Amino acid sequence: MMGKFYVYNALSLTTRFVETGKNPDCPLCGTNPQITGLNGNNGSECEGEPCELPRK
Repeated sequence: MMGKFYVYNALSLTTRFVETGKNPDCPLCGTNPQITGLNGNNGSECEGEPCELPRK
């Protein structure tokens, strides 16, 4: 089911599939990804050491 969303409408009790295409300009999964890390800095500040999440 890659490239499809399964939509369930609980009010009318209906389901449907919505097909989607891949966006080549997507910064996460496009042809030239710019988001490569889990932190907000794309891994540039951690350099091998685990990053800490900010505490609230």
